[in-house]
Amino acid sequence: MKLLCFLLTFVLVSALADEEAECKKQILLANAAFKRAYHLSRGDVLERVIESMVNFTLHIRNSFAKMNFKIAVPDKLEIINDIPGDEDLSPMKKCSYYQYNIQRGIIDTLNVVITGSDDVQVIAYPEADEGQDFGELNLETLGNERREYVAQALRSMFRRELGPMYDSFMSELELKIRDTLTDEVQDLGGLNLTSLAEKRRVTGTSLENTITRVLGKVIPDVAEVQYESYNFSKDCVPLFRMCRLMALYISTQYPTSYIRKLQTNSKNNSCTLWDGRKEKIFRKINGIWEHMA
Repeated sequence: MKLLCFLLTFVLVSALADEEAECKKQILLANAAFKRAYHLSRGDVLERVIESMVNFTLHIRNSFAKMNFKIAVPDKLEIINDIPGDEDLSPMKKCSYYQYNIQRGIIDTLNVVITGSDDVQVIAYPEADEGQDFGELNLETLGNERREYVAQALRSMFRRELGPMYDSFMSELELKIRDTLTDEVQDLGGLNLTSLAEKRRVTGTSLENTITRVLGKVIPDVAEVQYESYNFSKDCVPLFRMCRLMALYISTQYPTSYIRKLQTNSKNNSCTLWDGRKEKIFRKINGIWEHMA
């Protein structure tokens, strides 16, 4: 009986290890697709893929968790628990499935951009060295590699959305983070800068304070969840779309405090982003996004 229990445990552990290795392999291949698309299309394909996902599945509650996992935080496997659907798959198999889907979507879009046709494929899907031990890959390293390209694509998208506000917003953002880190080093007698940076990523206060400084501060009442359709115009950024873009960008900059869920309220033009510990609330007033809490 003991031998049987041991063998069953061994088989189970081995199966779980294989699923984890496959998950990491698919993240690695998806990263290759992100990188290939960025360099071959100057980021245009990544922006198109992100746009299509941001504008999709508006009726599905908690669909942002899947989007964020596929795009910005592939290393945060715990977010899979927030993704509805695919109940027949284990968390690791969900990881492999979602990362496989995003890499295929990127390469398919890249081929359409290059050839102008859905039927012609000149860019192959990424392939992995099957002799590699994928189980030894570091998830955080894989996630950081992904976020490097995603952040650049998102900045380009924000530049189009925010127009003349973009430069002042980004410069103030970077300046505030740098000033905050410098002040804390002086106050704490030269505390390690890396530790301070990680602390800021966990708390998210640098980002919040910067948004407050640049865009103002108002306290709204978020009364309901509203999944909106998109009516694009040159003068108005659709509410739900912009909330998702902000949530993705925050997740790329502060991956230890990534956004898990979001809600929008069309009555007061606000969105609430939740990182699992606290809420970040934004509101659009007279065409300008403001941070409230």
